[in-house]
Amino acid sequence: MLLVVLFLVAPPTLAQTATGNLRGTVTGQGDEPLAKVKVMIESTKPPVIRIEDETDERGRFSQMGLRPSDYVITVEKDGERQRKVVRIQTDTVSQNFYLDIASATAPVTFLEVLAQFRQKDQVEELRELFAQGVEANAAKNYQEAVTNFNAVLAIAADCYDCYYYLGLVYSASSRDADAVTAFTQAASLKPEFAAPHRRLVNVYNRQRKFDEAGQAFTAAAQIAGELGTNSRQLFERGMGFWTDSKVVEAKVYFEQTISQDSRHADAHYHLGLTNLSQGNSLGAVSALERYLELDRNGDYADSARAMLEVIKQ
Repeated sequence: MLLVVLFLVAPPTLAQTATGNLRGTVTGQGDEPLAKVKVMIESTKPPVIRIEDETDERGRFSQMGLRPSDYVITVEKDGERQRKVVRIQTDTVSQNFYLDIASATAPVTFLEVLAQFRQKDQVEELRELFAQGVEANAAKNYQEAVTNFNAVLAIAADCYDCYYYLGLVYSASSRDADAVTAFTQAASLKPEFAAPHRRLVNVYNRQRKFDEAGQAFTAAAQIAGELGTNSRQLFERGMGFWTDSKVVEAKVYFEQTISQDSRHADAHYHLGLTNLSQGNSLGAVSALERYLELDRNGDYADSARAMLEVIKQ
């Protein structure tokens, strides 16, 4: 069902203008498409337009005829949410979203593993072992889940989903080193999948290995096609992550912004904030001082000077 609500906060012009289009996909664990995800599209400038939609069985959604503006796109399902700020002009913009939940269908990648085996009994054994592993993980019977997934791997060593689920199990049971090994192996089997890298971000964050977390997030973003060359859009994405308290992700986007526009003062300032949040005082000082060089009377100038004074004490 598609619901459109128009709030006439300011008088709209009657002249007809060119419009743009938005297309998107939402995937979950194992990069499987997610159906029936709630999608909210909201313009940031008056007249405010709010559009509610949901993804189809292939995880897709689209909206045609959007007037040029910045839009906040929010996808949400089962308590998981991702939000992006996207600029729509007079072309078609494509966006990929990821939610950390399982698809309702069997992983396609596991079905590909089963297709390698010709004996029906062996196929059924693998299917049952895998299903038992998934059920044990859901029930938090982690050792049983490990046993089942390893039993599948003993027969099918290239089972991406087994390594991915092992990573989930190890992560949930605080076996971080094992989780890193499992997710890394999953990533090597399916280099086109972003999900293992996104999971590594969480594990490395918990270990306070922020550089590794940043590298994992960068890999995931590159695979998903989420890094571009538009410094304004990169900075807006960074600010979205910063607002959601996702420091590692925000830092990557601020760094990417600066790589495209070395004189983007606000990106330097917020890079300083992310470095400070991660305990990197030297990085914070460097970024804040660069901000002041670029915009000594900017909106954040007083704040930057105050932080530098405290850090240097």
